[in-house]
Amino acid sequence: MNWTRAFSFEEYLFLGIFLLIYLIYIIRLNIVSKSLKVSFNAFILKFVLRATYLGLITLSILGPSFGITDIEAMQQSKDIFMAVDLSNSMNATDIEPSRLEKAKSEIDVLIDNFEFDQLGLSVFNSESQVLAPLTYDHSRVKSILTTLNTNILPSGSTNYSAPLALINNKLEKSFHKKVGLIITDGENHMPWDKATLQALKKNKVSVVWLILGTPNGGNIPQGSGFKKNKEGQIISTKPDLKSIAELSNNIDSRYFVINDIQNQINDLSAYISKLEFTEDQKANAITYNKYLYFLIPALILVFVDVLINVTIFKI
Repeated sequence: MNWTRAFSFEEYLFLGIFLLIYLIYIIRLNIVSKSLKVSFNAFILKFVLRATYLGLITLSILGPSFGITDIEAMQQSKDIFMAVDLSNSMNATDIEPSRLEKAKSEIDVLIDNFEFDQLGLSVFNSESQVLAPLTYDHSRVKSILTTLNTNILPSGSTNYSAPLALINNKLEKSFHKKVGLIITDGENHMPWDKATLQALKKNKVSVVWLILGTPNGGNIPQGSGFKKNKEGQIISTKPDLKSIAELSNNIDSRYFVINDIQNQINDLSAYISKLEFTEDQKANAITYNKYLYFLIPALILVFVDVLINVTIFKI
């Protein structure tokens, strides 16, 4: 027999105090009955009755469980590790109010579609940093998401090898379907790291991209104007979709875009949902709480106790 819960020290203490007081009461009643030369035997029945239903109630509180049944359960879930681009180009305003703010609002809604999946969150530019490890606590991920801004990391240009390597590291030992979700504006200033791509392919990590930015590009706010290059010209930043599209030749990769013409966030959500997941079939031993087996007899004895009148002596 197993128990759902165990008594704590405080519960043992109060039970002990109750039994001690009850014992003192019995001793005093026995002394009085002997001095008056009346039988004490009738009270013994009451004592046994009350001790029995007190014990039964105690056992029912502990939650006795017996009768084990094995149930085969299929576990279907994904581990989704997100990486949000925090390079300065994510402040571009070709998507209002900015690429980053638009990304945060869309991802906040997207998270609700994966309530049974583990989520992780990281940020990157030329380097990558984990903000939330894989967790089912989606509210925590959402809370961290709201705080993201381009000042969190030291200034750096976008390097996709950093988040891809981190995603591979965090998902390589996962037993669920592995998904890396990269939220970025599609500008990569460094060459692809072939070793990282090979590792992603080997570990069967699906990489999904959410690209924010208009085809004509956008300007990056700086001070009262826009960021300029060394020649004094305003910098225009736009997605490099061709480079990301070519990535699918090396790994399981697909991209979706958000710009002034279309918003493919729903398509992205549907795509991740349809990704082939890993089914883990496990036998779970289920026991049933049989507290009623003890509580019902206890209540019957309480009722009997109320009906039985025992007179030790009359005055």
